[in-house]
Amino acid sequence: MNSYTNCLVILLLILYQQIYDTGMMSNDFEEAFSSFLERKEYDEAESALFSMVRIAFLVGWKAAGGEPPVPQKLFELIRCGATDSRVNKPDPPTE
Repeated sequence: MNSYTNCLVILLLILYQQIYDTGMMSNDFEEAFSSFLERKEYDEAESALFSMVRIAFLVGWKAAGGEPPVPQKLFELIRCGATDSRVNKPDPPTE
């Protein structure tokens, strides 16, 4: 996580608080906010915020005596084609 992303997250939180306190939810604001949500910078800030929350949760989890999570595969790529030994073989019977 770089310092640009950290600053962006802090700026977003401050701006949100300012807008929430003053009730400035105009159509112009909604259009500008919608446009911001579609930008790469928002994706980076959202990812950084999620990482910070996850790390904080993990630290609390470990402090409470929990075991750290075991790394798992998120997905597996399966290549099907003429060189795949599983092509044109029947599925194993299910009970």
